[in-house]
Order: sequence, then C-alpha cells, then structure tokens
Amino acid sequence: MSKKARGRKPQSRQREKPGKRRTRRTRWTLWIALFLLAAGAAVIGFTVWPDAGPAENPLAENPGKRSSEIPGESFPDEGSEHIDIPQKVTYQTDPPTSGPHYSGVVRPGFHTETALPELLVHNLEHGNIVIYYDPEGASEETLKSLRELADRYRGTFDGVVVVPHTDPQNPIILTAWRHMLRLPAWDPKQVDAFIDAYRGRGPEKKVR
Repeated sequence: MSKKARGRKPQSRQREKPGKRRTRRTRWTLWIALFLLAAGAAVIGFTVWPDAGPAENPLAENPGKRSSEIPGESFPDEGSEHIDIPQKVTYQTDPPTSGPHYSGVVRPGFHTETALPELLVHNLEHGNIVIYYDPEGASEETLKSLRELADRYRGTFDGVVVVPHTDPQNPIILTAWRHMLRLPAWDPKQVDAFIDAYRGRGPEKKVR
C-alpha cells in the first residue's frame, strides 16, 4: 500500500467521527425532549384531575357536619327504597333530603303548585337540586332569579326543580341528596356554591 493510500484512512475516520457524534447528539436531544414533554404532561394530569373525584360527595365521610367551603347542612342517609302510591313517608328533615320515595319524579323547572315530597325525594336521588320558595316571603327579584336557574338546568339527572313551600323564617331553601341550605334572604353566592357542589351528583347516576 502506498503512503498516499495509507494517509487517506485517518482522514476518512476523522470525517466520520464528527458526523456520528452529531447524530448521537441529535438522538439524545430528541429523547431528552420527549422525556421532558412526557414528564410535563404527567405532572399537569396529576395536578388537575384528582380534584374532580372528592367533589362528587364532599361530606360523605362526615354526615351531620357542615363543610367549611360548601354552605348548608348535611344529614344522614334515610334510605332510597321505592314505595307505592299512596303510601306516605315521615321524613326526618323538613323539607326532606333522602328516604323512601315514589318511582316518579317532578319535571325540572319552575312550579307554582306544591309537589308531593315522595316525588321530590326521587328528584334528589337523580341529582336534581330542589329549591323551595315562600310565595309570600320571596321578592320579585328572587322569583326572577329562581326562574332563570330553573330554565338553565333542565336535565333529568342534573336539573333544578323550584316549588312553593311556606316558611316565613327561611323563604328560600335549597335541597340536594342529604344536604340542605336554608336562607332568610336570597344570597347568590351561597346559592351558586350549593348548586355547583351537588347538582348532577346524586346517588342514582352521577353526571358531573
């Protein structure tokens, strides 16, 4: 082999090495970038999604106690047995928040006629919010707000039912399955917090 040929070998190796290094660097850079993206996605998923679970029943472990964040009271579960008309039930709370009930429900919306409690309890089991208003104690502005809520939420398992109920001390009472909020006057902040916490999260079929 001539000196000229022998001299080409090192030059060829010298030209290949930088290219291989660049290729390896590029591959490592891509792998590192993919790893960082995957790790970032995992962190985002962990920090956002876990909050959705406990919100479904925030007071389930502490019946009878109030939440510091959700307004209202919590009561023990009185059961969910279906009974036949015209059987009547004596509920432990007024208005009722759980217990035996008829198989039918009251249509979500604003009503000017009273409804049987045994029907309304089934609405609660569905995940509806049942709001009681005193026709004599509720102002026109309050009635307007109630109509807007009833029009906004009309789903079978996440609707709002508004019915009349006489209670001079608390002209507005909101109920959900095992929960109640009594209001001496209309309070949009508390109303919205209660509805957001429990609407669509009844024991029969959670949809939120």
